[in-house]
Amino acid sequence: MKKLVVFLAACLFMLASCEPDPVISVSRTNYIFDLFGGDKTVKVTANNDWNVMTDADKSFLTISPIAGSGDGSFLLHVEPNTSRSSRSAQILVICSSRSTSETCIISVMQEGADFDLTEAAKK
Repeated sequence: MKKLVVFLAACLFMLASCEPDPVISVSRTNYIFDLFGGDKTVKVTANNDWNVMTDADKSFLTISPIAGSGDGSFLLHVEPNTSRSSRSAQILVICSSRSTSETCIISVMQEGADFDLTEAAKK
């Protein structure tokens, strides 16, 4: 009987400590900004904690907040683009459990100016 109680207690402990596999989705996976920049909200649906990161140092892009739990959202803020070149960033939204993770990839693109605004401002 004692062994059965210990076995049942161990099973209950294992069931209580199990964590579901992470599930995450985002409202959109592509965002395009004109040269003036602006703000756009990304909605997140998740069953666990999530974190947001970019693929590199992108000073034109601000993300806030960079973490959440369960369903939520974060804001993309893009600064005006004063050059002719378009610019882009890749954002990773990662939902993790102890043993595995699930990732959504978001692409952000911003158009360049028809003429160089920095040069025009110097004249």
